[in-house]
Amino acid sequence: MSLLDELYFYKALGYKYIRPQTRSNLISPSFDELNLQIKYCNLCDLCKTRSNSVLGSGNKDAKIMILGEFPDLDEDKIQKANLPTNLLNLISNLQIPLNQIYYTYILKCTPLKSKHSRKICYNQCLDFFKSELNLIKPNLIVVLGESVFEVLFGDTGYSYDSIRGGIFSYENTNLLATHSPKIAQKSPNLTNEFAIDLIKIKDFL
Repeated sequence: MSLLDELYFYKALGYKYIRPQTRSNLISPSFDELNLQIKYCNLCDLCKTRSNSVLGSGNKDAKIMILGEFPDLDEDKIQKANLPTNLLNLISNLQIPLNQIYYTYILKCTPLKSKHSRKICYNQCLDFFKSELNLIKPNLIVVLGESVFEVLFGDTGYSYDSIRGGIFSYENTNLLATHSPKIAQKSPNLTNEFAIDLIKIKDFL
């Protein structure tokens, strides 16, 4: 099959050609522009199944950025990222001020089961996260879970288990990788590790 025949084949299946975008025109100079880019994004197949894109929430001048993997269906409906209950409770118990937290996801749309290749979608969304990071300039990024860590460090040779709980440099700021809230609920040991990791947030307030 020639390249042209292959393109017509995919077109018949409903795929659309999207003009490649360079990194320079994806990095957004303002939150208003960034939110518009996220809202109308069609860079991957998730645009066909989402109800809405999900925007980050919290203080846009926060010292702490918390980065989850992807929003759930409830967040898809309200178009806003919400801290998981166990994470919210732990932050409150540790007396970490919520007004110093910005919460967002590496993936801006809710994936449906395993229908989509998340790796492709993660790569397309990465520039949105980089724009948030550039606009907020936090003192610390808290990465929730191994999947999110792999999106950021997948080609570097670092393993999640080797750096979880440590503080590392990333994009001119600091990064702390820890368990996802869902994983942290699976055992008392994981819950304890999660809490010990999050205590380190206080050093960056």
